[in-house]
Amino acid sequence: MHGTFVNKSPHIEFNIWGINKSVAQKYIGLIDTGFNGYLVIPYALAFPLGLALIGTESSTLADGSTVTSLVCIGQVELCGITVPTTVSVQSGNSILIGTQLLERIGKDLHIDFIDGKVEFKERPKPTPPTPPKTNSENPPKK
Repeated sequence: MHGTFVNKSPHIEFNIWGINKSVAQKYIGLIDTGFNGYLVIPYALAFPLGLALIGTESSTLADGSTVTSLVCIGQVELCGITVPTTVSVQSGNSILIGTQLLERIGKDLHIDFIDGKVEFKERPKPTPPTPPKTNSENPPKK
């Protein structure tokens, strides 16, 4: 899956819904590697999704200000993978995709700031260790 750069920042398209996939919406969010959370969306976009409200939280932003968010549970489809996720619903108009959601997707993220490319790639499968070779002509002595 490929993303794009908007105003020199990496963005990726995803689908999101709450309790019913029939209300899923497609959005483009900023990949925020400094955000150690899942997903932030604005109130106006959240309400039609049928997200399940589980509480509220206060967070301190990078500029030192504090915001209060509604905390919801929803489903996100990104790179063809659907995962349950926490969604922070806040005022404003930013959609932020955080590192915990990116980790949950389970793919390698490559951001090329020079060429303006964003890609998710399959993680290479680990190579199993090679068993030690034995010399069958000279078996060990007992």
